[in-house]
Amino acid sequence: MSELAILDLLKIVASGLVGSILGSSMAHWFTSVRDRTLRKRNFRGFLEEWRAIVEQTDTQHIPAQYFEHVRSFRREAERVRGDFKPRKTFSDFIMALGHMTPDAIRGDGTKASRDILADAITAFRDFARTA
Repeated sequence: MSELAILDLLKIVASGLVGSILGSSMAHWFTSVRDRTLRKRNFRGFLEEWRAIVEQTDTQHIPAQYFEHVRSFRREAERVRGDFKPRKTFSDFIMALGHMTPDAIRGDGTKASRDILADAITAFRDFARTA
């Protein structure tokens, strides 16, 4: 085989290798973006569903309803923690909503507990829509 034929063969192999690497990298990147978008959409849907449940719950049952759903909230939040920016703000919302005490949910009596919890969920949902 001549040197020219060997160089042509190396060019073809190198082009194929570079194309394969670039194609794989781009497919991985597009898949990552799609998966991140779906996780974020599912999380926003979770928050919206929880908010609807809170709005339909009698105020006196809100603390029990909160503790029934907060475990699911923490699990879902952990799944998307790396998907939302800024992460510090996301973590602050998790702490504010995911670690409420019964007294914090009941408030000082000037606002219904249902509204306190719904407002906290709404604030997090609004952040999640823009992050």
